[in-house]
Amino acid sequence: KEYTDEVGSKRLDFAEQALMEDPNFAAAHILKASALGELFYWGGARADESIEQMKSSLAQALAINPRIPGAQALAGSNAFFFERDFGLAEQRLAEAVKIWPNDELGQNLYSEFLGATAWAHANGAPGQRNQLSLYHAQRAQELNPLSTDAWDSLNWAYFRSGNYAEALKCSEKLIELDKNSFI
Repeated sequence: KEYTDEVGSKRLDFAEQALMEDPNFAAAHILKASALGELFYWGGARADESIEQMKSSLAQALAINPRIPGAQALAGSNAFFFERDFGLAEQRLAEAVKIWPNDELGQNLYSEFLGATAWAHANGAPGQRNQLSLYHAQRAQELNPLSTDAWDSLNWAYFRSGNYAEALKCSEKLIELDKNSFI
């Protein structure tokens, strides 16, 4: 799958149209937050506008339905990447996989968080967090074997755990799925 600003803008438009019809449509708030995050990440939106709108959309989705798939995961990712609140990020991401263990997004984002924070939380011995990261990456890949995000997380989880042969296999699969991947 190739991401473009046009794709992100269309997703944002769809979400906003749905919210015009029903302001209490929690899934549309999640779609809006996700689209804004992707537009910001890929350079199609300004940080100051996107982050505040993402936070607002996620807060509205969680107020409508705190158990809706994706909301806790995206709120955790937002806390990690944009707010740098690692405690809140871990709380939200752990809750996401607890509530919806079959949600690939939650599993994938929790894996990324655990891997990224392994050294900081383990006093130089990141083994346990890396193993948890690997577990959640494997789960994300099992849930959606065609997800380039899941294969990328699995690649990094194997790499961090020192299993370079498996990391290489994941890289090859990622390239097979998306020849333009930036692994």
